[in-house]
Amino acid sequence: MTSRTTLDRRTLLKGLTAGTALAMAGAPATAQAPKTIKVAILKVVGNAHPLHYERLAPPGYKFELVWVPSPAAAKDAVATGSADFALGGVVAAILGNANGEPVMVVSNLTGASMAVIAKAGSPIKKFADLKGRKVGLQPGSTQDLVVAERLKQEGMKPADLQIVRLGLGEMHAALSRGDLDAYVGTEPGSSMSLIEGAGQLVEHPYGTEIGDLVTCMMANADVVKKDPKMVRDFVLTHARATEYLKANLDAWEQDGSKTFGLKPEIFKVAIKNITTDWKMDETFIKRVGAFSRLMLENKMIRRLPTDDFVQKQFVEDVAKSGLS
Repeated sequence: MTSRTTLDRRTLLKGLTAGTALAMAGAPATAQAPKTIKVAILKVVGNAHPLHYERLAPPGYKFELVWVPSPAAAKDAVATGSADFALGGVVAAILGNANGEPVMVVSNLTGASMAVIAKAGSPIKKFADLKGRKVGLQPGSTQDLVVAERLKQEGMKPADLQIVRLGLGEMHAALSRGDLDAYVGTEPGSSMSLIEGAGQLVEHPYGTEIGDLVTCMMANADVVKKDPKMVRDFVLTHARATEYLKANLDAWEQDGSKTFGLKPEIFKVAIKNITTDWKMDETFIKRVGAFSRLMLENKMIRRLPTDDFVQKQFVEDVAKSGLS
């Protein structure tokens, strides 16, 4: 309900007189409104960082969270300018940049979180056992690329699997219904399948060149070029949130329950298969390069990302200056 205040003529004149006097005396300027930073976020437990941005940011900023349904949608939000930054998959970021979209990477985000899950009690015990089986996979995801590489390692071909195209959030339910023999998914879905007895772990597929790198912090290229101070302050904020979550798993668990609807018992299992970091070290850079090359080889992109795709100067500056 909007409140309404009525001023009589005498009160109004008194206010105007006082205002005029203040103006003549040189009243202090009105404080500058905080700058709004828009952040696209996928509703998965590994993305709890933005829930803490507001209180950890330097003065002068507020945050608007833009909830999106998929890593591709997170990339699209950045590419179209609907968001300044986005938490999303490395594959999505590379796809955008390689296709000429204004997408850059300004920070690390999360690693691991992937799992190959088979129907509980099935004879599928190793990756090669997926041959001829119905396997859930999200197109254009990190898992999509990882499966392509694991097939090569096992001497198999894509035609050896019956791929069922599904979103990451749909896989646990599809396995539980019996629609799949297995899926290559992410947390917390894989842990839900294990705890609820619907699935069994086949492997954590981290033995390829890309290791356990999964997600990154994307940024709109125009924002990076036009407002580097804001980007630097944002990276500092994200670094603080990352270190906070790493040191306070109880708070991360509460985020998982309150915001992502995750039961504590599932979080305790899922978090064992999730890492988080903000720094972009040599290993990170090499793995992004491996992602790009493998995507080109697998015809997921037609050219490599631009030379300025990874903007590591912001994390380097924050690391040098410290988080205080």
